[in-house]
Amino acid sequence: MIGFIVTGCYDSLARVWKAAGESTHILEGHSDVIASVGVINRKGVEGITVATASKDRTLRLWKFDTEDSINNPIRIRAFKILRGHTKSVQCVAAQNTGDMVCSGSWDSTIKLWQTNDSQSDGDLVSIKKRKGNDQADESQLEGEAVSTLVGHTQCVSSVVWPQQETIYSASWDHSVRLWDAETSKNSSDIFCTKVLNCLMLEVKVLLSLQLVVLIPFLGYGILINQELLLRSFSSCLTLPGFRLASGMTNLGFI
Repeated sequence: MIGFIVTGCYDSLARVWKAAGESTHILEGHSDVIASVGVINRKGVEGITVATASKDRTLRLWKFDTEDSINNPIRIRAFKILRGHTKSVQCVAAQNTGDMVCSGSWDSTIKLWQTNDSQSDGDLVSIKKRKGNDQADESQLEGEAVSTLVGHTQCVSSVVWPQQETIYSASWDHSVRLWDAETSKNSSDIFCTKVLNCLMLEVKVLLSLQLVVLIPFLGYGILINQELLLRSFSSCLTLPGFRLASGMTNLGFI
C-alpha cells in the first residue's frame, strides 16, 4: 500500500502527495531544479525524513508528519542544509540505517552526510522567513560532508546504498563503481560503452525466522533460513516475527 509520494520539480519545489493525488506538503528553500529525492528511515525518529538534491549545489533534509489533518498543503523549510559540492547535485540515496545519505554530483564526486538534527556536525545559520509583508529571522542547521569519494571523471548520475558499508555509483564516465563507505575506497569497477544515467540493484536479504511466514499481498512465501529476493518494495516495511540480517534497499514508494 502506498502511503505517500514525494516529487522534485523544475520549479525548485518538492511536494508530498497522498496516493489519491492530493498535495499535503510543499518543501521550499532550494533555488534551482530538484534533481533527486530520497526517503530516509531513521530508527527511533517520529515522522518522515526526506532528502532532496538540487542543481543549486546543495542537499536539504526535511521532516514532516503524513498524518497531519489539513485542507491545504503545508509549506515547510528544511531542518538542515548540506553544502560542499561545487556543481549541481544529481542524485541522493540513504544508508539503510537512515543515519547518513550519499550524493552524486556533476563535480564527479560522491559525498557522505550525517542526517541527524543536532549541532555536533554543523552550524546554525540565520535565514529569512517571510511572514506576510515582514521578514523574520529563522535558524537553520548547516552541515558539511563527512567524507568524499573520488574516482569518477564525469557526472555521477546515480547512487545506491544497499548495505551499511557498500555504495554503488553510476557515472557519465561509462563506469559503475563499488565503494567501501568506511574507508572511502573504490573496490571494483564495471565499464560500459556509453554514458550511464541510472542504476538499480537486486538485493538478497537473509531472513531469520522462528516460524514460516506467509506474505500474500507481496506474493512471497518465506521459509525458515531461506533467502528472499527483493525486487521492488521499501525498507520501511516491517513485519512481526522476523528480523533483517542485512538491510533492504528503498526501491519504491512508501
